[in-house]
Amino acid sequence: MSEAETPRVKVSCRNVWKIFGPDPQNTLNLIQNGITREEILEQTGHIVAVRDVSFDVT
Repeated sequence: MSEAETPRVKVSCRNVWKIFGPDPQNTLNLIQNGITREEILEQTGHIVAVRDVSFDVT
């Protein structure tokens, strides 16, 4: 595909996170300290649904 044919990016999302629960910031801190997703769910009841995802929509 040539440069002229390359589709233009219309939406770009970088490093997207989605955490369900009342205190997502605390959950991010736990993740940075190496706590697994399963441990977070067990200890806090929070669900880490999306973790550091990036994508483009053309």
